[in-house]
Amino acid sequence: GSEVCGQCHSASLSTDDEAWLRRGSGYLAGGALEKALRIVRHPARADQPWIEDTLDGDPDYLAGRFWGDGMIRISGREFNGTRESPCWQDPDFGCMSCHELHGEEVVDQLSEVGRGDQACLQCHGSIGESLATHTRHDLAGEGSRCVNCHMPPTTYGLLKGIRSHEISVPSVEESVDYGRPNACNICHLDRDLAWTADALREGWGLVAEAPPKDETPIGLRWLVSGDAGQRALAAWYFGWGPARGTVGEDWMAPWLAAALEDEYAAVRWIALRSLRSIQPDAPPAWTLAVPAGDAAAARPGARALIEDYMSAMDGGETPSPLRFEESRLARLRAERDERIVDLRE
Repeated sequence: GSEVCGQCHSASLSTDDEAWLRRGSGYLAGGALEKALRIVRHPARADQPWIEDTLDGDPDYLAGRFWGDGMIRISGREFNGTRESPCWQDPDFGCMSCHELHGEEVVDQLSEVGRGDQACLQCHGSIGESLATHTRHDLAGEGSRCVNCHMPPTTYGLLKGIRSHEISVPSVEESVDYGRPNACNICHLDRDLAWTADALREGWGLVAEAPPKDETPIGLRWLVSGDAGQRALAAWYFGWGPARGTVGEDWMAPWLAAALEDEYAAVRWIALRSLRSIQPDAPPAWTLAVPAGDAAAARPGARALIEDYMSAMDGGETPSPLRFEESRLARLRAERDERIVDLRE
């Protein structure tokens, strides 16, 4: 059943381009999908020599779709992530473990089981018998939801964060080595990666080389210093309920206002949407409709917002790692990854 979904929801290449152009996909439900499509796996995951011809014509094919370790980075390619999950070894696991096409939920098409922890606990029953021991979070809180740790929203698309469909274990390495936000710091935006390494070691025995302590939380680094895709995801995290419930929102407004100066329209729009959830009087969307690369056109409005939000805040009550300072903003911007980002969602 999952291959029916995979014919569209995958990063894939036709096995016969000429035939595809002549009559469309040759896949029929119930057949073997890979007779019609080659499902692309990143070279970090698999050796697929036939991808070289594609890379010769489109050197950015992989960078536009995958994180550096081979995890899918864009929406609409969920089949790739599902196949890379350890759960894929179970023949009963697949898209329909969580989704139904004609149910009550029309947005994500989640089944009743797929909307809660039972989607995972239907197989991992032993964990469910002592869930608090496993999650080490309040059972009533978002930190105990299976998907928030093992399917975090690290995929970008539709101007928002979307859950990864590769079921994985949180790690510091994914953020240090590949820049992918990890499940811990997506909620704990106010912490650095050294804190995360300690928490994963002490709580779950996940040992990794701890990065140096950093006075600036990783959430701010993603928002200001990351590449455009990281900045877009971070701007969305700043408006995401579980993150705001974890770290509070009183300190966020000036940082989001500063993101309204971003060179990428997508980042500006997502930041504005998150800002409006905190400050309903934020400016209308049309004020962000400036040409890409012409951030100066948006700057006067953003500057005024920053000053307004700063004057309304008691800087002494904001913890210093989170406090907005022009000097810190300038320093983080100087460290920004300025590579052009073309995510092929």
